[in-house]
Amino acid sequence: MIAALLILAQSETPIYMSPARYIAGSPVADTEAIGGFAPSERFPTKNGANTPKDFITLKNNGGAVQITIANHDKKDLWFRAADSNLIMWLEAQNGETWKPIQYHMWYTCGNSYHRVNLPIGQNFTFDSPFQTGFSKTKVRLAYYAEDNRETNAPLYSKSIPIAIDPRAFTLNPEVAKNQQITTEWTTPTLIPKRDN
Repeated sequence: MIAALLILAQSETPIYMSPARYIAGSPVADTEAIGGFAPSERFPTKNGANTPKDFITLKNNGGAVQITIANHDKKDLWFRAADSNLIMWLEAQNGETWKPIQYHMWYTCGNSYHRVNLPIGQNFTFDSPFQTGFSKTKVRLAYYAEDNRETNAPLYSKSIPIAIDPRAFTLNPEVAKNQQITTEWTTPTLIPKRDN
């Protein structure tokens, strides 16, 4: 059922709130992981002349937000992940409030959780599609890295201006029949609807 809903929620250009997909493989083994998570061979690439100089750079690519995470000087940089999907998501400004426009699936198995390493001199680049629209706003990336391990609060990238379809703040109506978004664990997570 969840898999069918995920397929329904995804499209080349999502109109509604969409799954956060930041698949990344770790070139360094996570010695703290329990084991049994789904691996990925989508490893980082070496920084080059065109790699942005900032740690995290967002760029409006017309129908997609291009996200580059470049490690220029951090010796031991780790990101939280579940089944090789980095736990990060896009948020957009809705009035004075920042609200998620992406969500993560509900991982019920503790073995799914692990960390992904990004070595010095390498980067991850992701393209996150969105439906352009008339709603002028700003977008930023929320993420978890090891330097905020103590507070358990997400860190945020710099924001960029963007124009999105306002439906990006809501779930696809078909998905919303049986599912809802919770921020109980801070990360926006798609879970089965609870009886009130």
